[in-house]
Amino acid sequence: KDGESVALYDTDARSNKQLDGVAFGRQKGDRSFGRFPDAADELYYIWEPTGAAPTYAPAAIRRYDGRRTGSGVDMTL
Repeated sequence: KDGESVALYDTDARSNKQLDGVAFGRQKGDRSFGRFPDAADELYYIWEPTGAAPTYAPAAIRRYDGRRTGSGVDMTL
């Protein structure tokens, strides 16, 4: 695919306010894409899976660079 977006919304009782979201371009196979450290603004390709654990190993990540991959990131907080 050429890309998608994902968002996290609050509950109906709290007006479904968007809490977080990211739109991203084409992804590389067998790679995770996320924030490091958890909840940070910066997005990275994460080379080693951490499962449900926090992303912890700086050596296991590579900073996302839209110029290198040809795709951009929009983030709404």
